[in-house]
Amino acid sequence: MFSQASKYAIKSVIYVWTKSLEDRKVGAKEIGAEIEAPEAFTAKILQQLVRAKIIGSQKGPNGGFYADESHSKITLKDVVRAIDGDHLFSGCGLGLPKCSEKKSLPTSLRNC
Repeated sequence: MFSQASKYAIKSVIYVWTKSLEDRKVGAKEIGAEIEAPEAFTAKILQQLVRAKIIGSQKGPNGGFYADESHSKITLKDVVRAIDGDHLFSGCGLGLPKCSEKKSLPTSLRNC
């Protein structure tokens, strides 16, 4: 049920962490190539991840995206929330409308 953007974000965070453990910062172009995503879309996702403090970035000749101890408590939920917001966690996991008194789902689908 993850959006394509969330899937790319998850892959990006994993790749950034892998390279950070090797003491390397990586650029959007490299990340996009590794996760098989368009570079411009990857750059947009990476900016959202930086704003949400999921990963860090540094400008300059030795710059790029990185993860360090300050990012070590990040969860999968944090990554998805940074990209898609909370709706995945507050709505029906099947994408069905919420139950109400006027419009109720079948018993087998309630509280999905």
